[in-house]
Amino acid sequence: MSVDISHEHREHLWLEWDSAMSQLTHEESKGVLAAAKNHMDSIGRL
Repeated sequence: MSVDISHEHREHLWLEWDSAMSQLTHEESKGVLAAAKNHMDSIGRL
């Protein structure tokens, strides 16, 4: 998979769910990631 970074972004990482959660510092971002994980689980993609 190719990732195109815009001028607004400094870097990206591909991480496992738990590692990604531990990298986040804002509660809203953690909520978004948790919702994404729940959605992926609900459609059988995890």
